[in-house]
Amino acid sequence: MKKPVAVVDNERTNSRGQLLVVRRFHSIEEAEAFVGCRPDKAKLERGGYGIDAPEEMVNPRRIHHDSHSG
Repeated sequence: MKKPVAVVDNERTNSRGQLLVVRRFHSIEEAEAFVGCRPDKAKLERGGYGIDAPEEMVNPRRIHHDSHSG
């Protein structure tokens, strides 16, 4: 199974015109740590890297309990 979180290079594309995936991770936290350690600080500052993750990892659903009176 493919790791769900991808670090992408916002400045490069693959042969299909999609952003180039630099590396994949199991969690957003791992991906953020990887991006933070990249040697090209100028690229980091201009937003040259992005993190792509499934919606449920980015915005976990919160369970709301409805209470009905009466």
